[in-house]
Amino acid sequence: MEAEAGLSHFIRLRADIWDGDYRLLYLAWLKAMTFYGVSDDDMYEEVDDPDQPTYDREPPVPPGLKKLSPALQSFVHIFEIDPFLVQAAAEASLDPMKALAVDYANLVGRLSRRRV
Repeated sequence: MEAEAGLSHFIRLRADIWDGDYRLLYLAWLKAMTFYGVSDDDMYEEVDDPDQPTYDREPPVPPGLKKLSPALQSFVHIFEIDPFLVQAAAEASLDPMKALAVDYANLVGRLSRRRV
């Protein structure tokens, strides 16, 4: 596994994150959920509690999960992420060309002072 998991496979992934491609982070979250899990009650309950641990909240599904780059495919393989989880997430993932750009500055500006 050492030769298979060389850093050269993952260099591109770091650059992708800097370029706004957050698919790696979502895949890492999927892997973390296989370790920590989520209770059945939490899975279907909408909670707006700032004190709730963030690993219990599903992040937004990023666009482009239907077609993973070779580097992302290696990540899924090396870290043994369940391919059925990836496939299920991909069904909710938008095509990157059709996804709207999110204006985070505007969204943060709309938050109440209490939440910032």
